[in-house]
Amino acid sequence: MAVQKPIEWVSSVISRFDEQLPIRSGIHSTHTQLNLEQNKACLINVSKSKFSLVINGLTNILKNLSTMKVPGTDTEKNLRHSQLIILETLEKCLTGQPKDTSRLDETILVKLLLPEICQFLNLPNDYMLVLQLKPTASRVLFSLSQNNFNAIFNRISARLDALATYPEDYYDVSDIELIQHINVDCIRLTRILNETVVKLRTLKVQKTMYTALAESLEKSIWNWMGNYPEEFTELHEKPVTKHELSDCAEKMFDLVDMLAEQHSSKRKVAVWPLQIMLLLLCPDLLKEIAATSDPQAPVSPRTQRMQKKKQFLDNVKKALSPHGSGMSRQCESAAITSVRLCKAATYTSKRENSMLCLLVKSILGELQALLFTPSRPFSRGNNLTADVDLMTDCAVALFRFNPNNTLHFSTCLSLNSPAQFHLVLVHAFHQIITKSTLPWWPKINLIYDRISSDLRNLFSDTINRVSQSSSQMPLRQSQSLKDKVGLKFKDKTPEDTPSYRYLLLYIVKLVHADPMLMLYNPGRAGHEIQKNTLELITGLVNLACQYSIMPGVAQEAMVALLCLHQADNVELWNPEAPIATFWDVSSQVLFSISEKLIHHQIVNSTEMLKWLKEILSHRNRFLKKYKDHHTIGSNIPIARQAQNKLEVVFFNYLWSYDMEAVLTAMSCFGLLCEEAEIRCGVDDLSTYQVVPNYTIYKEIAAASNMVTTGRRALQNKIWALLRRIEHSTSGNVLVIVTESNTMFIENVILMLKKVSENKTEEAAEHFGMVSIEALMLALVRNVRHLDSSVSSLHAIQIKKNLCQLVKTMMGRRDDLCFRQEMKFRNKLVEYLTDWILGTSNQMSADDVRSMTRELDLASMEAVVSLLEGLPLQPEEGDGGDIMEEKSQLFLKYFTLFMNLLNDCSECEDDKQGEGRKRSNTNSLTSLRNCTVQAMSNLLSANIDSGLMHSIGLGYHKDLQTRATFMEVLTKILQQGTEFDTLAETVLNDRFERLVELVTMMGDRGELPIAMALASVVPSSQMDELARVFVTLFDAKHLLYQLLWNMFSKEVEVADCMQTLFRGNSLASKIMAFCFKVYGSSYLHTLLEPLVKEMLTPERQNISYEVDPTRLEPGEVIEENRSNLMTLTKRFFTAIISSADEFPPQLRSVCHCLYQVVSQRFPQHSIGAVGSAVFLRFINPALVSPVEYGILEQQPPNRVKRGLMLMSKIMQSIANHVPFTKQQHMLIFNDFLKNNFDSGRKFFQEIASDCQTIDSNNHSLSIHCDANVLALHRLLWNNQEKIGGYLSSSRDHRAVGRRPFDKMATLLAYLGPPEHSRINADTQWSSMNMTSTKFEEFMTKHNAHEKEEFKQIQQLNIFYQAHTSKSSNPVFYYIARRYKCGQINGDLLMYHVLLTLKPYYTKPFELVLDFTHVGVDNRFKTDFLSKWFMVFPTFAFHNVFAAYIYNCNTWLREYTKYHEIILLCLKGNRKLVFIDQPNKLNEYIDVDSQALPGATLSIDEDIKSFNNALKLSHRDTKVAIKLGTSALQITATEKSKVLGQSVLLNDVYYASEIEEVCLVDDNQFTLTIANAPMPLSFIHNDCDAIVQQIVHIRARWELSQPDSVQVHPKIRPKDVPGTLLNM
Repeated sequence: MAVQKPIEWVSSVISRFDEQLPIRSGIHSTHTQLNLEQNKACLINVSKSKFSLVINGLTNILKNLSTMKVPGTDTEKNLRHSQLIILETLEKCLTGQPKDTSRLDETILVKLLLPEICQFLNLPNDYMLVLQLKPTASRVLFSLSQNNFNAIFNRISARLDALATYPEDYYDVSDIELIQHINVDCIRLTRILNETVVKLRTLKVQKTMYTALAESLEKSIWNWMGNYPEEFTELHEKPVTKHELSDCAEKMFDLVDMLAEQHSSKRKVAVWPLQIMLLLLCPDLLKEIAATSDPQAPVSPRTQRMQKKKQFLDNVKKALSPHGSGMSRQCESAAITSVRLCKAATYTSKRENSMLCLLVKSILGELQALLFTPSRPFSRGNNLTADVDLMTDCAVALFRFNPNNTLHFSTCLSLNSPAQFHLVLVHAFHQIITKSTLPWWPKINLIYDRISSDLRNLFSDTINRVSQSSSQMPLRQSQSLKDKVGLKFKDKTPEDTPSYRYLLLYIVKLVHADPMLMLYNPGRAGHEIQKNTLELITGLVNLACQYSIMPGVAQEAMVALLCLHQADNVELWNPEAPIATFWDVSSQVLFSISEKLIHHQIVNSTEMLKWLKEILSHRNRFLKKYKDHHTIGSNIPIARQAQNKLEVVFFNYLWSYDMEAVLTAMSCFGLLCEEAEIRCGVDDLSTYQVVPNYTIYKEIAAASNMVTTGRRALQNKIWALLRRIEHSTSGNVLVIVTESNTMFIENVILMLKKVSENKTEEAAEHFGMVSIEALMLALVRNVRHLDSSVSSLHAIQIKKNLCQLVKTMMGRRDDLCFRQEMKFRNKLVEYLTDWILGTSNQMSADDVRSMTRELDLASMEAVVSLLEGLPLQPEEGDGGDIMEEKSQLFLKYFTLFMNLLNDCSECEDDKQGEGRKRSNTNSLTSLRNCTVQAMSNLLSANIDSGLMHSIGLGYHKDLQTRATFMEVLTKILQQGTEFDTLAETVLNDRFERLVELVTMMGDRGELPIAMALASVVPSSQMDELARVFVTLFDAKHLLYQLLWNMFSKEVEVADCMQTLFRGNSLASKIMAFCFKVYGSSYLHTLLEPLVKEMLTPERQNISYEVDPTRLEPGEVIEENRSNLMTLTKRFFTAIISSADEFPPQLRSVCHCLYQVVSQRFPQHSIGAVGSAVFLRFINPALVSPVEYGILEQQPPNRVKRGLMLMSKIMQSIANHVPFTKQQHMLIFNDFLKNNFDSGRKFFQEIASDCQTIDSNNHSLSIHCDANVLALHRLLWNNQEKIGGYLSSSRDHRAVGRRPFDKMATLLAYLGPPEHSRINADTQWSSMNMTSTKFEEFMTKHNAHEKEEFKQIQQLNIFYQAHTSKSSNPVFYYIARRYKCGQINGDLLMYHVLLTLKPYYTKPFELVLDFTHVGVDNRFKTDFLSKWFMVFPTFAFHNVFAAYIYNCNTWLREYTKYHEIILLCLKGNRKLVFIDQPNKLNEYIDVDSQALPGATLSIDEDIKSFNNALKLSHRDTKVAIKLGTSALQITATEKSKVLGQSVLLNDVYYASEIEEVCLVDDNQFTLTIANAPMPLSFIHNDCDAIVQQIVHIRARWELSQPDSVQVHPKIRPKDVPGTLLNM
């Protein structure tokens, strides 16, 4: 294509280049950067033949980018980076511009490209990329002018002409400023000066133009001297060759001097720098000026002009001496002019007696005194950067003028000098080293001996200053040095950190510019040299790890360390013992860097890993150079430790999310092997002695260069190699033991986030296939308790990543599969709000506090997404009122958010007072906005439980608080929040909506929730579900739809027709329930007369037995057969004749069954109806007439046998199948065949479609509360299974997740179902409760009707739930819910008796929850005795087992005190002490356990500290368990309680913790409210324990409002008036 269609090919290359720019593709990876560089090189090569095409294409790209709108900081950064890449490409293309470019091309270039380039010259200095753009744009102009000078010159000339015609207030001098950027040689400079002189005489010079022209001309002269120094030298050695330039320069000097005389003195001195440069272009003129000092010289116009020039030089010298305390404008200009003179003097080689040399010497003393006096630093105001640049130019010029004069360097090196002087020094050294272009300029090595030692001291001092300042400054203030534009050395204090960091940056640059500057140690002993080297390298290592704070310095430090590790430089570390020093110093470098990488203390870990690879390569080169002696000192401990740490690092990064890091780590194993090969090359040493897993490591390194099919294939390859590792070393064992978990968790988070961000249709489909709730909760719990080896900053970073994952995940909520979404989201809100530290983190280090603010924001963003539409779902508490618990949870979160808002406001005030950066304020603003949104989402979804607590804020005395709440209200109104949930009937409304949701039909007639529940409900609950479904669906006139769905599923899963409706499926049970409910009257009418006729005296002794083996003596089998035949005919005839009386509801059932079966088994559809009617309806009533109410007592056995045999015959008719196996029934086959058609006709009639009677006409179709409550319980208990079923069902895409979302939300609002209670009114009277005086007394006084008794029931102190593994009913007693003195004990006892009464005649089991029980929950002595007197003895005997859960110290003392009363329990084997949460699982299935959520929650997400010692009169070994809201002190030594050995567990909630005090590193005390004395503990990790306890307490305090104001009950109609009043 490049040959056949070159234009199209070039266009495609340019388009590809455009697409690869950062603004199009985002931040570049190594791979994409490589592609871009290749494309860039291609364009540069193509431009040599297709110059115009390439330049035009690049110009168009640049133009498009210039008009692009950039929404954020990252986008702007990518834009600037893209522009920089284009400018760099343009520069190289223009540099190689062909000489045969046409004049038309030249005009187009200047017309189109020039405006695009010029726009970059006036950009504001925002950050580093802008600072790079400006010089790059200048270089593009330089290259452009090299071959297109005429076009640019004409543009400049045209601008000068235009200025003569425009008004005086016209200030566009952009084209004039081109002068300072273009490429000029002597001829071009002459041309520019001549044109300027001609045009300037005709202009009315304004200040702006005057200044721009002066600056541009001066810089143009400097550009000429810098690019063509030989021409400047020739000018001064042979002036006659450049006389045209000198003439133009003299004319320009006179014209500028004349114009300056017409303006103020400020304008006059402003052009001094230009005038001195113009004079320097006139070497003969300088000699004439010297001659004018002769007073005898004749006066002429020429002489007068010379005297003016002589006066100019005298004025400059005079102005160098400042008068007074301030710096005058003249003095400033004189300083600049003198430095220009000194700098220019160095551009000539012969300076001994030249006029330039004499001029410099005449001002040298005054200039040095002005610029380099520490007690009076040179300053021109706020532009310190320009001051430093001027002093640097002077210092460099003075050194080049006379390298023996280093007084100014000594002054600058003094630690007592201002920091400005230090920066001038390092800038000057850097220029001397890197910009030594002229052969006569002296080298820096001339002064090594005078500066090296002091420079090292300056380096150490600067590091100390930066370290001290960094420990006092928040991380967010520590901006990148690359982002610094100006310097601020006004005060010489450590607090001026950015300035010292800038100084540090250039000192580090000096190290790799010339390592000898720091390594020069003349006349010192070897150990001193090694010490100095180690200090230098240690300082650089510490700086290299500070990327998060000082990225620029860290990057330069890494380069410097690489430079120092070059073989030639390593020799300078200690010339007396280079090899031993190498092993010692370099190993310390590797150990230190590896340690920080292991503990994740380095932000740019991948870059650091690549740097480590380079270091190892340099080390191996050095070892090869000294291969004969390389083992000297190699066996020191630090060398072995460094190798172990390196192995840890490389193993860690084999599992990195960053593919580049993985490949780098793999290749580093090869460098370890290479080092082993070098070390074993001379000595009789095996490589396996140095690297035990040498072969495997070599294969790992080789695999890094293999082409793989993706990440998964590479990881499989790594796993395969690692499995072959035979030798365990300190390195690979350490990885497995300590580091893999954190790395694994971090990578899982990053991978999940990456997957979540993939929004393709295929990814969305996979998302919905599996629930990630368990994985997410496991991740959160692990991240909450990261290993202590992980640094605080790294832990915060992982938490931030996890919060971002949660936010991304909630953004994909519609694609995800949830099983218990509301519970899951509530738990995440609880965990993530625990990371929102707010004011509780004020004591943290500043860098951690700054990162924590970022974590606050990330956490709040995640919480906002979680709270959207989320009903609060508290754990089951001890209050008994679910709405009250919701209100308390709402108050907790709302208060936390209010505290966070207050904290944001305080921080904003502080930052404004301190004048902090705008970005910090923006971050706080984002956090505040997120918090307000979270409050809005919280209130919007929980109006019923939250409005009463929050509305008082609308009347708050603090205006800011009131305004914030109004903002929250505005948001919830904008969200369309409904206030109907405030109505009195809200509970009934929600139950009604729940019924509507379950009975809701989809577009295709499906019942998603009902069918899901039917598919997951246990078989033991199917009867109940059948009753609930039939009742509720019939009430909604949807019974037919229910039957259709249920029957369809039954038919779908049936293997064959013979198995249809034969099992105990839900469809069978629903059918049976329908027959029973709707056919009861029909059966009575039809069968009762027939059956009773059989019981008449003359018929009841008739025998129907036809089985010969069962005949009684004297019976005739033929007669019995005849009796049975007659009986069957009578019954069957009556049945098939009753089609008209067949209930319409049952006709509907039969019709539905017929329709469904005919779809799969069309030949058996009627048979299915008949089989079902007789099997599930008629025959059961015949076989069990008493159960169906047809008879009041059991019939005689002969009648019973006759009914059963008859039912068999009629079932065979219905099945349309004759007898085959039962020989005694074969005789009836003819009868069967004769009645098949009549039976079929009957079935067709009852299966015909008919109009059903209105459901309101029968009472059973109106759902009662019991059915709705049962539905609630069934949905709640099977919620997770329903979610799993819906997500995995084939109809998931068609149905979607919306029905399940609605169900989960409704269930969350309704809360958990109440524990089943005995109805006091009915059960008490129906059971004999008057057997004791206590019962008689309670009955007589109607205790069960008292309000106090009903309140006790609501508290759930005692309740029954589910059964144990032994199938016994289980009862729960929650001891902490009983409050001694507040609750009537007799009523509690009555409640317990009432609950136990239906069960206590048979074995039952008790769970006694003593979590956090104390003196307030005790039974007084007389009341304790009463329990044993009131309860029947047989009830105690029927206690199968009593499980004591969480026995604590108080309970042990209580049992001791009441030992006599409890003597009967001592040593009783029925008592089982549960000292571990999972021990209860041995007796009761997890799904059947019903302990309160408050009990279970204390064991969730805990961090244990084992081997602690509790100090008391008898020291006890304990484990300290810390959770989210409580701590547990669990004994590890057993104590005796009621004769059994028990582990005691004391629980203390956050609200009880009054104080925690760290006594020393190993001991702390804990003060608990109402405790007699503080608790003392000893542990090796006391600091971590104390911090966690403080955190628990602080979190509790943050969630407590200053004062709880509960607004009166608000109804929906009150809302508008309340808001208006507010």
